Amino acid sequence: MHKCASCDAVFCTFEDCDMHMYELNHWAVCETCNRVFRTQQALAVHMQENAHYKCYCERCDRIFNDNQVYRAHLQSKNHRSSTSKCLFCESTFVTASAVTNHIESSSCRNAPLMNRDAVLRLVRARDPTGVITVPASVATGSSPHPNAMDSFNGQKWECCLCHRQFNNSPALKQHLLSPAHRGRDYRCPNQSKCARQFTSMSSLFNHLESHSCGYMPRSEVQAYLMQVLAGKEMFHRR
Repeated sequence: MHKCASCDAVFCTFEDCDMHMYELNHWAVCETCNRVFRTQQALAVHMQENAHYKCYCERCDRIFNDNQVYRAHLQSKNHRSSTSKCLFCESTFVTASAVTNHIESSSCRNAPLMNRDAVLRLVRARDPTGVITVPASVATGSSPHPNAMDSFNGQKWECCLCHRQFNNSPALKQHLLSPAHRGRDYRCPNQSKCARQFTSMSSLFNHLESHSCGYMPRSEVQAYLMQVLAGKEMFHRR
């Protein structure tokens, strides 16, 4: 029995099968070079030998049946070079949001005083029209009062906003400076189509990198971050 390379038709002789495929153009076709074969087995050998799979990752030697899964694989950490660089220490990161988190979390050895508040002040000063920052007067959420850092109740350090207790003052301070009690100070620059707001700039850039609102291609996000941090006149609504 001989089976058509493209449909479920079965024939008793090779000649009948060949005639069927010729009349209906049912040849097995290579995804990449369009070369035709009489059988799926012959096509498989050709594609395996020449790596002619449409969704084939040569670096990992993996084949993907779905183009969307293949594209997601190519965007994974293993396939994206560390091209995002910190302005202060020149450490490299895979994404712009990772660079921002590095700075906002005071992890940069050359800028230990930089944190979320310092970054926010820097960006607000360079964004007078509020393209990516929410005006302080309308930002949602609570801001810790300076005296909150000294809220020792005799046994533990207590958050004056949510009354959660901590074993030491640094733990309380970290809690107060975390997103738990921060306002949503940043917003998506695509304001005509997206109303999302964020507690940190790293969250904003993670949103832009996800391309969920289509404001800019992923490839442009790194340059956008560098312009923000460098203080260039780049705040333009699209």
